[in-house]
Amino acid sequence: MIFDYKTSEDIDALKAYAKDAGIEFKSNIGIETLRSKIEAGLTEPVKKEVAEPVAIKKVNLMILKSESDTGSKVVPVSVNGKTWAIERGKQVLVPEFIVEVLKNAVKNIYNEAGTDYHEVPAYPFTVSAA
Repeated sequence: MIFDYKTSEDIDALKAYAKDAGIEFKSNIGIETLRSKIEAGLTEPVKKEVAEPVAIKKVNLMILKSESDTGSKVVPVSVNGKTWAIERGKQVLVPEFIVEVLKNAVKNIYNEAGTDYHEVPAYPFTVSAA
């Protein structure tokens, strides 16, 4: 999608467009005056690409129940400040990046002597396509 300064009603977007084009203006400029300055200042229109929203792939996920569970039926998974509360034993539709978080959630199991360990999934799970 290409930004159109002639029809945009967003003053902040117009200011950013003018700044990108090297056009100087006062901070309290009106929208029509800014459009005129942009029109006068451009010999060739600046085409600024706007990123299209990315579709987030979803998958079916089930966090398995296990005998070592500490009684919590819900596993909280947080990514960039957003938390998903995923109930154990139930299949739920989640963004694919949740699977990556769970793959990295491991715990260390030590041998009886405490001298060696191996990693196991902290939350065993299954995944299938949505």
